[in-house]
Amino acid sequence: MILSQQKLVSSRQWLYQRFLEILIYPSIWTAAGVASLTYFVQKTLSLPHDWRAVALIFAAALLFYNLDRLLDSYIQPIPDPKVQSYVRHPSFWLLLLVTGLTLGILL
Repeated sequence: MILSQQKLVSSRQWLYQRFLEILIYPSIWTAAGVASLTYFVQKTLSLPHDWRAVALIFAAALLFYNLDRLLDSYIQPIPDPKVQSYVRHPSFWLLLLVTGLTLGILL
């Protein structure tokens, strides 16, 4: 009984960590919120719906939020050591590179 509860708790912690690493740490959630405002403005002003504008704003927000987070990680330490190590991981640089390329293509 105790072993199954420990497995349940550890699986919940694992899922929570993956959620943080996929959506929160790389600012995808924030960039999606900013991009949704583009769609909202298109709908409110009765403009034609264009996915490229939404994608452009999403990529721009993702790039600048992550660049800010990366530069801040070297200037001032982030209190959570997991976030600090995530930001300085090489995959984070890959995310920035892909986002920058996407932004360049959409412009």
